[in-house]
Amino acid sequence: MDHAPSTPYLVDPGGQRHRLDRERTRLGRGADSDIVITSPRASRDHARVLLERHKVWIEDLGSANGTWVNEARITAPIELRDGDSIVIGDTALTYHDPNTTYRDPALPEIELDLTSGVVRVNRRIVTLSAKEFALLGYLFAHRGMVCAKAEIGRAVWPDYKAEANDYQIENLMRRLRVRLSPDGGATDLIETVRGHGYRLKSG
Repeated sequence: MDHAPSTPYLVDPGGQRHRLDRERTRLGRGADSDIVITSPRASRDHARVLLERHKVWIEDLGSANGTWVNEARITAPIELRDGDSIVIGDTALTYHDPNTTYRDPALPEIELDLTSGVVRVNRRIVTLSAKEFALLGYLFAHRGMVCAKAEIGRAVWPDYKAEANDYQIENLMRRLRVRLSPDGGATDLIETVRGHGYRLKSG
């Protein structure tokens, strides 16, 4: 399918491009869908893509098996970004936006949802332990600021009668750094401020 260079589009498993050039694009198993998903796990009216003010969003329409973006089931409309993976039923689609300006970000992008406990780094789900999540939550709430070890200890181990020791904090910090790195190695996203504590850099 041809598409204008500036028009966002979805690519299906067969390599076909589906232009997103209208305000509402419906996806589902129904024959009247704008993009028909043949998977038996897809609902007739499964999801829709919305174009609003130069932004592209996707929302689930109460489907039985959900709409998944970058391996996470969405519960509200989510803005799409170039390269995002969308799964409807058993069908995976990739979103592309030709207007995206490519650049290497200085720091990974972190999204933290305290309500659902979901953490994304560069739009990909990251699984953390309860302590790792508590540590990230504290650093995230104070991002850009230096957090002392004593403050971190009280936030992550609130039930401890004694202060958490340096080894516990440093070991947990090391594990969190590895988790947050997109390539699985250590990242400089969390800075050690010697003699003071740690700081989550804000991009």
